[in-house]
Amino acid sequence: MATSVFPLRPTEDEPSGMWPMLATGLLLALCGAIYVPGLSGSFLFDDLANLPVLGHFGPIDDLQSLLLYVFSGTADATGRPLSMLSFLIDARDWPAEPFGFKRTNVCIHIVNAFLLVAVLDRLGMRVGLHARHARSAAVLAGFLWALHPLWVSSVLYIVQRHALLAATFVLCGLRLWLAAEYAFESGRPRRGWLLAFVAMCGCGLAAGLSKPNGFLLPVLALAALPPLARAQVPAARRASRLLLVLPATLLVAGLVYAGLSLDATGRPWTIGERLLTQPRVLLDYLHLLLLPDAYSSGVFADHYRVSSSLWEPPATLPAAALLVAGACAAFRWRRSPWAIALLFFLAGHLLESTVLPLELYFEHRNYLPAALLFWPAGIVLTAPGRWPRARWASGAALIALLACLTWMRASLWGDPLALALNWARDFPQSARAQAHAAGELSARGYDDLALARLQPLFEQAPLETQYALGIANIRCQRGDVDAALLGQVGRALAARGLAIDLNYQWLLALTRDSGQAPCAALTVDALGRLLDLLPETPADPMIEARWLRLRGHYAIRQGRCEDALAAFDRRLDIQRRPENVIEQVGFLASLCSPQIAYRHLGHYRAGAARGDATLPCCALRVREWLMRRNGDWERELDRLDRALREDLGLPPASP
Repeated sequence: MATSVFPLRPTEDEPSGMWPMLATGLLLALCGAIYVPGLSGSFLFDDLANLPVLGHFGPIDDLQSLLLYVFSGTADATGRPLSMLSFLIDARDWPAEPFGFKRTNVCIHIVNAFLLVAVLDRLGMRVGLHARHARSAAVLAGFLWALHPLWVSSVLYIVQRHALLAATFVLCGLRLWLAAEYAFESGRPRRGWLLAFVAMCGCGLAAGLSKPNGFLLPVLALAALPPLARAQVPAARRASRLLLVLPATLLVAGLVYAGLSLDATGRPWTIGERLLTQPRVLLDYLHLLLLPDAYSSGVFADHYRVSSSLWEPPATLPAAALLVAGACAAFRWRRSPWAIALLFFLAGHLLESTVLPLELYFEHRNYLPAALLFWPAGIVLTAPGRWPRARWASGAALIALLACLTWMRASLWGDPLALALNWARDFPQSARAQAHAAGELSARGYDDLALARLQPLFEQAPLETQYALGIANIRCQRGDVDAALLGQVGRALAARGLAIDLNYQWLLALTRDSGQAPCAALTVDALGRLLDLLPETPADPMIEARWLRLRGHYAIRQGRCEDALAAFDRRLDIQRRPENVIEQVGFLASLCSPQIAYRHLGHYRAGAARGDATLPCCALRVREWLMRRNGDWERELDRLDRALREDLGLPPASP
């Protein structure tokens, strides 16, 4: 029978002691204390794009509203329903306060630190470390990972709950797989198969439904658990082939297919340029991880330079060569802890740093891939041998350094204005960082300072809508918008187009005459001049539907109800959706007439034979199925029909 590679208990002559438990408890307490200053921070960017769905269906207080909410995620095709579900820990309606969301993120991070220690403890024994050494290395590596300052932008950025939860389930899956291997080696194949299926199928699915990179669990397991052919029993090898190798192969094949079929529509680079850029990105990530700093780019990445060829910028080719050489060396010595850590890091970036047309760079993408990165250092610093006190002192110094840096960064995140100004200072080429800083200044009444920041930048980049709209918002609130500024804003909007959500949402708030619009005081004529600068025949159907929606609302504001009806009807011809007609009927009925609204409702129902436009896969389709199964759309449409007939004095529709 094969010799086990898992000496789970210390030998009789080596008492385990209580120190690992005490040290782990200290780790958890230290993590919580360090992040406390950051809990007073505010919502940021994607928080406000994802969290308001908590109130879209009213308070979430029954099964129906729960299911509709959970399957309303739009971050990607999966909708990330488990992450959506986790936000209900903190709020069941909107608006809500950010404190509770941030507190829960900190708690999840602490749980992840505990799980990482458990995984590294067992992994150390798997690669042949003595039990006591494996535990010591696991605890130290857990400290170094959990206290790293780079995770502040993951833990205190609420919407990154997705990344945190995916890491939770991946670590659970790795720990269960290690337990499955031990069960196989101990002669308990049924228990081994059960644990293996729960690890890869259960935890893998849960991780992927938290964030899609969780679906990489089989690939990550292969990277972290190199084959031990002499020690593995046949059942363990079969489980590995079925539950690790096969799904990992399918995942890689799917990425290759995606790379050949996807394009980067709407991005200022191609898929090829993205692939050329990523070696530099990965090396920059490693630099941030191995040489930590109190400050980083946080949530901003628009300033990152694209690699247009192997020689432009010059660092592209050396970065690619170094990355390939490192990957080959790690694969050659893949049973070594340093090689396992590097392969796990690269495997963790397989989804977000290859062919998918995501933004080029975000530091929170390292949260899971870097989980094993500090394990080799933990092994070296806790190994028996010469100078043990010096090595332990070095480990303690590293922990203290990381704790101080993380506390500094968390404290900064607790002060939104200081954080915004810090980002703007450190990343002058990031339009998002500059616009965000100006917005924070304006929100506190420092309009002159905000304009002084944005105006020179807008002169240098006159087509950047983040500068244009920021200036327009501030000057509009002060009542000094002139024709020259409107012309500049219009030209920027025309150049960037409605594909950019910022541009579209800003114009939509104006055309709908929303009282919360940043520039609600803009006159109708001025708004018309802005819209006239947009192309009237957009090539993309989605952009055309957006353009028609804006035109319809603008026509209502001008009192041209027939033109508004025509624009809204054309929008329904392109995007026939019940939510679209319900919204548009409401505006037409309240601002035009019941007759116009009734005609629009009739236009929608006349197209029933061709069906509604298909929603993106997959969560929104589940929500759509639930709403149709419960008759929600039909009930609302029938209610509108009855109300409009009553206003028009028409008899009720025949059943």
